[in-house]
Amino acid sequence: MSQAHEAPKTHVTSEVVSKQGAFKIIKMTVPGGEELPLHVAAMDTAIVVVAGEGRIMVGDTTFAAAPGAVIEIPRDAPHGVYADETLDFVLIQA
Repeated sequence: MSQAHEAPKTHVTSEVVSKQGAFKIIKMTVPGGEELPLHVAAMDTAIVVVAGEGRIMVGDTTFAAAPGAVIEIPRDAPHGVYADETLDFVLIQA
């Protein structure tokens, strides 16, 4: 008898703050020690780090994520986030 496997639980939160025309603004929090695994998005995205520290991977490049950092992610580029400590950021998608 096989057992079903559950997806790992995460405490990442996201909230759409605004959506107007082609633009969407999303507020996200990734708790320390957690990650958003590599994935792609069908739109251009900018991440603006508000608080915390971590790393943002875009393709083969890793960027330091600290307050004030702005990271550009081209559409369809693989990207992911790792939070060394709770990381708050805003996504701007177009």
